Amino acid sequence: MLPDKLDLYFDGSCGPQNPGGTAGYAWRLVDSNTKGVLAEDHGEVCRGPGATNNIAEWGAVKAGLDFLIAQKWRGELNIRGDSQLVIFQLLGRYKCRKETLIPYYDSCMLLLKDMQWDAHWIPREDNDDCDRLSKLAYADGGRKSYRRSKRVPQGANRDHEGLRADLDGRGQGSDRRRPDSQGSGLARPAPGEETPEVAFD
Repeated sequence: MLPDKLDLYFDGSCGPQNPGGTAGYAWRLVDSNTKGVLAEDHGEVCRGPGATNNIAEWGAVKAGLDFLIAQKWRGELNIRGDSQLVIFQLLGRYKCRKETLIPYYDSCMLLLKDMQWDAHWIPREDNDDCDRLSKLAYADGGRKSYRRSKRVPQGANRDHEGLRADLDGRGQGSDRRRPDSQGSGLARPAPGEETPEVAFD
């Protein structure tokens, strides 16, 4: 049984070229109190002309959340990654406008709706394990390794229109981030300022 306070580390990469390579993901669940690794996974999100680092990063977040939903887990979740784009989009500091990323964003926000969560940017050197695992997708053809068996729950891969309909019905204000959250700890961009959706690699 998973503890009620978890850290979800994630990373994604696209290789041997970006864009157009193989987008690989990795996530790792850590007990927030003991810092022990509880579960981890890596694999392939997609490959070919549409594959990018940003899709790989969002695919990593979604895969980790899918695992938690499959375990019927509810608790306090800290999402940690070195992608400023993904972290700031999760926090609502940047809007997600790119068509290829919107389905991942919508899916993750739907999966997070019943969790108490926050998202934090971390330096790349603090995310070495997920970085290494994410690169295995194009090194070993997408073969996965697990510390725990992972089952994708029914409905986790629903089409984008169904996800958008659910979000529209509940309203975008259903975010359950902790009220005392300090978020990523990075400076909030000035009004109207937004980073273009390119890889931060």
